[in-house]
Amino acid sequence: MNKRSVIDSLRMVLIVLLVIFLDQFSKFLVLQFNFPHTTNQGVAFGLFPSFGWVLVFIISAILAIGFFKFGKNFFNSPKFFLPSTLILGGGVANLIDRARLGYVVDFIDLRIWPAFNLADAAIVIGSLILAWQILFQKKVN
Repeated sequence: MNKRSVIDSLRMVLIVLLVIFLDQFSKFLVLQFNFPHTTNQGVAFGLFPSFGWVLVFIISAILAIGFFKFGKNFFNSPKFFLPSTLILGGGVANLIDRARLGYVVDFIDLRIWPAFNLADAAIVIGSLILAWQILFQKKVN
């Protein structure tokens, strides 16, 4: 491992940990101070709510396979680095909720969209940046 790849790996870990920390801390505050919130036992928009630990296993497998299959290419690519770290951080943060609580805490309610949390926002923002990069940006060597 060269010096650059060590620095890039550290940057990735720091961003992922920052996303996880901000998400988990915000959910802690919401639950601690009884702020209005909802719980989501399913996946996106509450789909498959009765799958519980099956979802934890499936989501863990998807994150692991995605990370090991595409991680090196995505995390080492300047145009894919940020979206990949946002998606990974958000996915792990929501996975922590599922494993610890059996559901995900959602507390941001814009009334025009289903309630969500900071991890969901990181996943969506990362996915939008990734889609933009894939669809509209020139290939980076």
